[in-house]
Amino acid sequence: MMTGERGFTLIEILISLAIFAVVVIGALGVLGAAGSGGFLESFPTGLAATRVARDITAASVYLQTFNEYAMGLNSSTLTAGTYSATPGATCSTTLTFTGSGLGAPPAPPGPPCNYPYQLNWQTLTVVIDPPWYACFNTSGTPLPCTATAPCFVKYSKASDSSCNTDTTKESLVLIDAKLAWQYCPRPTACVARTLEMDRFLP
Repeated sequence: MMTGERGFTLIEILISLAIFAVVVIGALGVLGAAGSGGFLESFPTGLAATRVARDITAASVYLQTFNEYAMGLNSSTLTAGTYSATPGATCSTTLTFTGSGLGAPPAPPGPPCNYPYQLNWQTLTVVIDPPWYACFNTSGTPLPCTATAPCFVKYSKASDSSCNTDTTKESLVLIDAKLAWQYCPRPTACVARTLEMDRFLP
């Protein structure tokens, strides 16, 4: 029977692990893994790429939601112009574009509201174009296209050499929405990003 055998203490195990970690990191540095382009360096880059992808996804989903909201509006009540909104001091789930006719569209997900995913948005700019009217060829060339039997050519904001707009017919309104936000991996290293989406309203 053997007695008096001594095992490793916790302190000795921790010291051994620390020495092992130093050796491994040194070896990886020699192999280039910890240098520029190495896989150790890729960890923060990978996290940043994931955050950027999430931001773009959140911005895209929001702009799609905004466009779906706009589709429910009567385009004849919209006023052409450029309108912008910024985050308020208090949480609001809707935005106000005074004089635009847009009503109360949903606000982007971000401060000061406590959304599950925070998008650090800065501005939402909405451009409402003047109406695009149906444009008809009444020139007689080709022969079927006459004043009594006009041929539809396209939608246009004004007449041109190929057709004449008819303001008594149906029209379309183009709404362009641009969302700007910031990605800040560090407080002093913010990067401005934007995403833009447009849609014609009948």
